[in-house]
Amino acid sequence: MTIYEVQAWLMRLGHNLMKKHIIHDPNTMWDKMEPKLGDVFESIAQLKFCVQNYAVTNGYGLYYEKCDSKRLVVRCGKWKQVNDCPYRLYAGWMFNEKSLQVNTLEENHKCSRKFKFGSMITPEWIG
Repeated sequence: MTIYEVQAWLMRLGHNLMKKHIIHDPNTMWDKMEPKLGDVFESIAQLKFCVQNYAVTNGYGLYYEKCDSKRLVVRCGKWKQVNDCPYRLYAGWMFNEKSLQVNTLEENHKCSRKFKFGSMITPEWIG
């Protein structure tokens, strides 16, 4: 049983255990994907795909400041450059669950739109 089936089953029962956590739907159209505070993802790859789609749709040059087995930190701008844009996303694994949650999100951008995505876009994303 997938996490989506569990959520649907709980909603049918009238249970609202998922009230605090919104489970990300990977079937969302690519241009509508946007990471939000409290969103829950099945894997780091699923969150990275959502962030890539958000960057391409909105024209932001995002990069992964930290990406390891425990967390993912995304910032706006170029790596190792001073940047005034406050955008920052931090996601970590949830305690006692096999899912990743967006814990911190400063979603305001002070930068202008850029369409140079650098390492954010991979050949897998294009294909």
